[in-house]
Amino acid sequence: MQHLDVGKTMTAHTASSVPAVKSGSIYSTPAPPAFAPTQIDFQRP
Repeated sequence: MQHLDVGKTMTAHTASSVPAVKSGSIYSTPAPPAFAPTQIDFQRP
């Protein structure tokens, strides 16, 4: 269940990042890559 929750959270963050890109690419650029690996790394082990 937690696994699915993590995936849903990532999706929500990604969707929120889409509009953020238009607002500020610099702030959105480091957010997705930094969040994606962190979530995956935490979900993998």
